[in-house]
Amino acid sequence: MRLSSKQISDFDRKGYLVFRNLFSDLEVTILRQEASRIATLETECIIREGRSGAPKTMFRMHEADGPTSSAPYNSASRLPRVLGAAKQVLRDEELYMHHRKINMKAAIEGTVWP
Repeated sequence: MRLSSKQISDFDRKGYLVFRNLFSDLEVTILRQEASRIATLETECIIREGRSGAPKTMFRMHEADGPTSSAPYNSASRLPRVLGAAKQVLRDEELYMHHRKINMKAAIEGTVWP
């Protein structure tokens, strides 16, 4: 995906872009299932809510051998429509994903983010 000049100028002005349907329904399903799988792990890579124990932040999906390693999230972040768009708006062809994490908010019971 190549961004238009208007999209790039919108990003420069607003600081964000919205991509409706960036991922297909199947891709969203796979990423949701993967988040659910990671959320069940007992590891220091997952920060949990106090009372409920629900996952709040899940770290280190980028590591090839870590407990939260995730091929689907690694692949999603490297898709040209994702990484390519980031390279365009940041004007840096050497850009790469250094770190991945998921911030989750449990419905109703979730604690506030500072």
